[in-house]
Amino acid sequence: MVFSAGAIRVAAEGVASVSPSPAQGVTVVTNLSESTLILVAGIVMLLALVVLFVFRRFIVNSIAGILAILALSLFGVHISINLLTIAVVAVLGLVGVALLIILKLAGVTI
Repeated sequence: MVFSAGAIRVAAEGVASVSPSPAQGVTVVTNLSESTLILVAGIVMLLALVVLFVFRRFIVNSIAGILAILALSLFGVHISINLLTIAVVAVLGLVGVALLIILKLAGVTI
């Protein structure tokens, strides 16, 4: 049984034949079994989870910091949200927001 979609043909025995265009005449044949594809997909998913786990702290700190900056703007302390302030808040968390407030009160423009 052969499945065909555009320039990609996949046979039931796990052989994929990819031809970019008939004019080029280039054919790449890859013998990947189903278990190999599942292994590769598992590795990609594991790497995605590791990246998400590593950057989770930065994501949570960034969201908490931006919410704190927006809440402070309701009380009259306006801190601009740009790449630098987001980086400070992402690394330092709410301590970064306090640092930005101190810099704002000291007259330092960020």
